[in-house]
Amino acid sequence: LELKGQSATDITVTGLRGNYYFKPGSDKKLKLFTGLEADIVSFKGEYSKGSGIAAEIFAGGEYFINNKFAVQLDFGPAFISLTDSNYSESVSGIEYVVNFGINYYFKVK
Repeated sequence: LELKGQSATDITVTGLRGNYYFKPGSDKKLKLFTGLEADIVSFKGEYSKGSGIAAEIFAGGEYFINNKFAVQLDFGPAFISLTDSNYSESVSGIEYVVNFGINYYFKVK
């Protein structure tokens, strides 16, 4: 499980993501996975303000550079639903999302 947070100008996304790693093949540096993600979205622009949800199913891989560092890439369809509270407008649909990450692992004793 992973807690996720993203922020950019006028938008914030927070959520929970779960990954299922498949058994590694002969190359133990590459681990393939699939997963689900659920997010809460809030936004505020010059003329609009609102919130919404996003839900995604994805597949990808994580490549270990060494035992502490890895790069990760995943992609998949996401259902996104947003509502503008200033104008009572809403929109929803399927978008395709690509995530890239650099992971650092540390051991807790």
